[in-house]
Formats: sequence, C-alpha cells, structure tokens
Amino acid sequence: MRLAAAPLRQICGQRRTLATFVERDIVLLRQKLNQDNFILTKPLNPANRISTHKGDISHSDIIGKSPRDLVTSSAGHDYRVHNVTLAEYVSLTRRLVTPVSISLVCLLCTQH
Repeated sequence: MRLAAAPLRQICGQRRTLATFVERDIVLLRQKLNQDNFILTKPLNPANRISTHKGDISHSDIIGKSPRDLVTSSAGHDYRVHNVTLAEYVSLTRRLVTPVSISLVCLLCTQH
C-alpha cells in the first residue's frame, strides 16, 4: 500500500495538508539569531497580533506557512515557525493554579 505524498485530513470542517498552519493552531516561534528566545502563540486568529519587544507579528503572516518557515516582525527581526510538542506546550503554558507543597499543607493543618 502506497501513501500519498501530502496526506489530508478533516479538521474542524477544513481540509488541509498537515504541513501548513491554519486558524486555531498553536505554534512556537524561535528567533532566527537567538534560538533561546521563543514565543508560544495563542490559537491563531487572522485578526490578532503577537507583540514583542522586537516588533509585532500578525497571526495572518503565520497562517498558511509550513514548519520552519520564516516570518518577519514589524521591526525586521526573523522568527522561525515550529510545531509545538506536548512537552514544550506543558512547560511553556502559564499555570492556572499555584502548586501547593505538601509540607505547607501539613504546617497549616498543625496550626489550626
């Protein structure tokens, strides 16, 4: 059995290749010259922008790009677009709750 070169799948009613980013995708942007500088986007929406100290990047500039393509900020800095792994997503996503250590819970219980 031979697989097609560009597999397609049905996602949210849109047919697309898996190699391009579409609306509602979350992507990782890494600065081209400084790989340690990265940004985890919110779900892509053509009306939104990402504001950084190195310029703004429009979500519409990312939509339709393939992984490892370059996008340029309004200040002229290049960022490379990447798929987000689960590990990156978990480590880079802001926590909604503060973890409580068990020692703090025990201390609070003994005081009351």
